[in-house]
Amino acid sequence: MPIGFRYLKEFHIETEKELSASEVKTTPMHFVFPLYIDPIVDVIHPKFHDVFKFNSIDEPLLEMVFENKANRMTDRSFGKNLWLPKPHILLATKLNSVITRDKEHKRLKDIADIFALLWFTDVEISEIKSNLFEFCDRRDIKRTIGSISRQEILAVSNIIGFGEDEITRILLEIAR
Repeated sequence: MPIGFRYLKEFHIETEKELSASEVKTTPMHFVFPLYIDPIVDVIHPKFHDVFKFNSIDEPLLEMVFENKANRMTDRSFGKNLWLPKPHILLATKLNSVITRDKEHKRLKDIADIFALLWFTDVEISEIKSNLFEFCDRRDIKRTIGSISRQEILAVSNIIGFGEDEITRILLEIAR
């Protein structure tokens, strides 16, 4: 269901079944998992707003997902084949966004996303870095990671429950 510029599907936490609008109303809130999907495009077509009635977010690096199979994974969700960016592309987009964030909570979310991506992915950090350097300059990565303050790492640590040292270690690993 469209909600503003994003889409929402709600699932039951235990059964993982998608819930209808009426089921959401009768299911205890602690059993409802809202899944929001923000459509992001590589280039915003001039008529995008006319067709979809909202303004999309653009991320030029997503072009790589469409141009090269090596930069995407296919996931069968919502009855569709979805092309998802591989970890190095996601990391590149997060590194691009964290440096320009003007809202503190969005910047902290980006830092947490970078950490989570590197911590929880099945892909080795060395492989992610190797692929990342095709899209990002090593100096820019170091500058971006260097712009993250100790206070921000502490704030992210408090939010996600991982220690400051581990977050710092993972962030520095990508900057090496």
